[in-house]
Amino acid sequence: MGSVYASKKQWEPAISHYQKALEIRPNFSGVYRNLAKVWTQLGKIEEANEAFQQAVKLQLAQEIAPAKAAKANKESSVELKPASLPQYQNPEIPNFRKAVQEYGGLENYFQGIEINCQSQKKAEIYVSFDAELWPCCYTAQTKYAHYSDTYMTQAIALFEKYGQGFNNLRSKSIKEVLENVWYQKDLAKSWSCSERLEICALVCGKAFHPTSSQML
Repeated sequence: MGSVYASKKQWEPAISHYQKALEIRPNFSGVYRNLAKVWTQLGKIEEANEAFQQAVKLQLAQEIAPAKAAKANKESSVELKPASLPQYQNPEIPNFRKAVQEYGGLENYFQGIEINCQSQKKAEIYVSFDAELWPCCYTAQTKYAHYSDTYMTQAIALFEKYGQGFNNLRSKSIKEVLENVWYQKDLAKSWSCSERLEICALVCGKAFHPTSSQML
């Protein structure tokens, strides 16, 4: 959420969310880097330098620790190998490779595969920890997916188009959220055009499901 607000130049709520993140996870170096950028935008150079130094300190510690552990366990780590037994392998990997090959690349697959939404099929909904109603946990996590610029960008675009809190149960009823145009029309409509959520294509593309074969 800090990054969402920062992208809209709403610095104060961005700072608040970053600070909350650090209360939960004090060693999150990326949050300190983001805070440094926000402080810089506000002209608070001292705070920016302090946040940046903390980010560097944590990053170095995180890089040094694995190196020490690897050195201490070098003999055992050399013996680690990918799973060779079928029961420990993801059986969907061959299907994924085949699907990508048939579509001529991963991006083509994401844009061209037919969506087979499991939440729609089962008539299920998902409520996130911050009281937001989503079709599933996969769509909910896109706004926190700092590892994926695509997911974050698409989540930001949703809030820009439909308004902050369009799916928040603190301010709206379940009925009001479900009657929003995104749920009623635009989500399903996006499955057949370039505006689809990439997570929908990855998780519920008709060719394969990345984890369903591993579920009991």
